[in-house]
Amino acid sequence: MDEYLSKSDIFALLVGSLCHDVDHRGFNTSFEVITRSELALRYNDSSPLENHHCALTFELAFSNGDANIFKDMGKDFYEPMRKFMVAAIIGTDMKFHGDHVKKAQRFDPEANAQADSGDRALFLTELMMHTSDIANPCMPPDISQRWCDVLCEEFAS
Repeated sequence: MDEYLSKSDIFALLVGSLCHDVDHRGFNTSFEVITRSELALRYNDSSPLENHHCALTFELAFSNGDANIFKDMGKDFYEPMRKFMVAAIIGTDMKFHGDHVKKAQRFDPEANAQADSGDRALFLTELMMHTSDIANPCMPPDISQRWCDVLCEEFAS
Protein backbone atom coordinates (compact mmCIF):
# COMPACT_ATOMS: atom_id res chain seq x y z
CA MET A 1 0.00 0.00 0.00
CA ASP A 2 2.96 2.35 0.36
CA GLU A 3 2.77 2.75 -3.41
CA TYR A 4 -0.64 4.42 -3.10
CA LEU A 5 -0.72 5.83 0.46
CA SER A 6 1.47 8.39 2.19
CA LYS A 7 2.83 7.90 5.70
CA SER A 8 0.07 10.10 7.11
CA ASP A 9 -2.56 8.04 5.22
CA ILE A 10 -1.17 4.80 6.64
CA PHE A 11 -0.96 6.30 10.14
CA ALA A 12 -4.59 7.44 9.81
CA LEU A 13 -5.65 3.95 8.79
CA LEU A 14 -3.78 2.24 11.63
CA VAL A 15 -4.88 4.59 14.40
CA GLY A 16 -8.37 4.85 12.94
CA SER A 17 -8.71 1.08 12.94
CA LEU A 18 -7.83 0.97 16.63
CA CYS A 19 -10.33 3.70 17.47
CA HIS A 20 -13.16 3.23 14.97
CA ASP A 21 -15.54 1.74 17.57
CA VAL A 22 -14.40 3.55 20.72
CA ASP A 23 -17.27 3.80 23.22
CA HIS A 24 -19.59 1.74 21.00
CA ARG A 25 -22.95 1.37 22.69
CA GLY A 26 -23.94 -1.97 21.19
CA PHE A 27 -26.62 -0.66 18.83
CA ASN A 28 -26.42 0.14 15.14
CA THR A 29 -26.85 3.52 13.50
CA SER A 30 -30.45 2.81 12.48
CA PHE A 31 -31.36 2.12 16.10
CA GLU A 32 -29.70 5.36 17.22
CA VAL A 33 -31.65 7.37 14.63
CA ILE A 34 -35.00 5.63 15.14
CA THR A 35 -34.83 6.05 18.92
CA ARG A 36 -33.70 9.65 18.58
CA SER A 37 -30.75 8.95 20.84
CA GLU A 38 -28.48 11.62 22.22
CA LEU A 39 -25.92 10.78 19.52
CA ALA A 40 -28.47 10.89 16.70
CA LEU A 41 -29.61 14.30 17.88
CA ARG A 42 -26.07 15.60 18.38
CA TYR A 43 -24.97 14.53 14.90
CA ASN A 44 -28.28 15.29 13.15
CA ASP A 45 -28.86 11.63 12.23
CA SER A 46 -25.70 11.66 10.09
CA SER A 47 -23.57 8.64 11.01
CA PRO A 48 -24.09 9.28 14.74
CA LEU A 49 -22.05 6.33 16.01
CA GLU A 50 -19.17 6.91 13.62
CA ASN A 51 -19.08 10.64 14.36
CA HIS A 52 -19.08 9.82 18.08
CA HIS A 53 -16.23 7.30 17.75
CA CYS A 54 -14.17 9.79 15.81
CA ALA A 55 -14.87 12.83 17.96
CA LEU A 56 -14.23 10.92 21.18
CA THR A 57 -10.93 9.58 19.84
CA PHE A 58 -9.62 13.10 19.28
CA GLU A 59 -11.16 14.45 22.51
CA LEU A 60 -9.46 11.71 24.54
CA ALA A 61 -6.13 12.25 22.84
CA PHE A 62 -6.14 16.02 23.27
CA SER A 63 -7.22 15.81 26.90
CA ASN A 64 -4.44 13.45 27.94
CA GLY A 65 -1.23 15.49 27.72
CA ASP A 66 1.62 13.01 27.43
CA ALA A 67 -0.66 10.34 25.96
CA ASN A 68 -1.69 12.63 23.08
CA ILE A 69 -0.18 10.93 20.04
CA PHE A 70 -1.06 13.95 17.89
CA LYS A 71 0.59 16.69 19.99
CA ASP A 72 3.97 16.81 18.24
CA MET A 73 2.68 16.42 14.69
CA GLY A 74 3.31 19.25 12.30
CA LYS A 75 0.41 20.76 10.39
CA ASP A 76 1.56 19.15 7.12
CA PHE A 77 1.25 15.67 8.64
CA TYR A 78 -1.64 16.20 11.07
CA GLU A 79 -4.19 17.85 8.78
CA PRO A 80 -4.20 15.23 5.99
CA MET A 81 -3.93 12.44 8.58
CA ARG A 82 -6.97 13.76 10.46
CA LYS A 83 -8.93 14.16 7.22
CA PHE A 84 -8.24 10.55 6.24
CA MET A 85 -8.82 9.19 9.73
CA VAL A 86 -12.18 10.94 10.01
CA ALA A 87 -13.21 9.79 6.52
CA ALA A 88 -12.16 6.20 7.23
CA ILE A 89 -14.07 6.04 10.52
CA ILE A 90 -17.17 7.72 9.07
CA GLY A 91 -16.87 5.31 6.12
CA THR A 92 -17.60 2.37 8.42
CA ASP A 93 -21.26 3.45 8.48
CA MET A 94 -23.12 0.75 6.56
CA LYS A 95 -25.05 3.41 4.64
CA PHE A 96 -21.91 3.79 2.51
CA HIS A 97 -21.55 0.07 1.79
CA GLY A 98 -23.28 0.17 -1.61
CA ASP A 99 -21.17 3.13 -2.72
CA HIS A 100 -17.99 1.38 -1.59
CA VAL A 101 -18.92 -1.75 -3.54
CA LYS A 102 -19.70 0.23 -6.72
CA LYS A 103 -16.47 2.23 -6.47
CA ALA A 104 -14.43 -0.91 -5.78
CA GLN A 105 -15.89 -2.63 -8.85
CA ARG A 106 -14.86 0.32 -11.05
CA PHE A 107 -11.57 0.99 -9.26
CA ASP A 108 -8.38 1.10 -11.32
CA PRO A 109 -5.39 2.26 -9.25
CA GLU A 110 -3.43 3.15 -12.36
CA ALA A 111 -6.10 5.27 -14.07
CA ASN A 112 -5.35 8.98 -13.90
CA ALA A 113 -2.61 8.26 -11.38
CA GLN A 114 -1.42 11.86 -11.17
CA ALA A 115 -4.78 13.60 -11.41
CA ASP A 116 -6.57 11.93 -8.53
CA SER A 117 -3.91 10.47 -6.27
CA GLY A 118 -5.48 12.14 -3.21
CA ASP A 119 -8.96 10.85 -4.07
CA ARG A 120 -7.56 7.38 -4.77
CA ALA A 121 -5.72 7.30 -1.44
CA LEU A 122 -8.80 8.52 0.42
CA PHE A 123 -10.95 5.86 -1.23
CA LEU A 124 -8.42 3.11 -0.45
CA THR A 125 -8.26 4.21 3.19
CA GLU A 126 -12.06 4.21 3.51
CA LEU A 127 -12.37 0.88 1.69
CA MET A 128 -9.75 -0.90 3.81
CA MET A 129 -11.32 0.35 7.04
CA HIS A 130 -14.84 -0.60 5.95
CA THR A 131 -13.74 -4.01 4.68
CA SER A 132 -11.95 -4.78 7.92
CA ASP A 133 -14.95 -3.62 9.94
CA ILE A 134 -17.32 -6.08 8.26
CA ALA A 135 -14.84 -8.92 7.73
CA ASN A 136 -15.82 -11.20 10.64
CA PRO A 137 -18.32 -13.30 8.64
CA CYS A 138 -15.57 -13.96 6.07
CA MET A 139 -13.25 -15.54 8.62
CA PRO A 140 -13.02 -19.29 9.09
CA PRO A 141 -16.18 -20.36 10.97
CA ASP A 142 -14.45 -21.26 14.26
CA ILE A 143 -12.71 -17.86 14.47
CA SER A 144 -15.84 -15.99 13.40
CA GLN A 145 -17.90 -17.81 16.05
CA ARG A 146 -15.38 -17.01 18.79
CA TRP A 147 -15.52 -13.30 17.88
CA CYS A 148 -19.31 -13.43 17.76
CA ASP A 149 -19.46 -15.04 21.22
CA VAL A 150 -17.07 -12.50 22.75
CA LEU A 151 -18.96 -9.56 21.25
CA CYS A 152 -22.31 -10.91 22.39
CA GLU A 153 -20.93 -11.34 25.89
CA GLU A 154 -19.49 -7.82 25.89
CA PHE A 155 -22.70 -6.20 24.61
CA ALA A 156 -24.84 -8.16 27.07
CA SER A 157 -22.88 -7.03 30.12
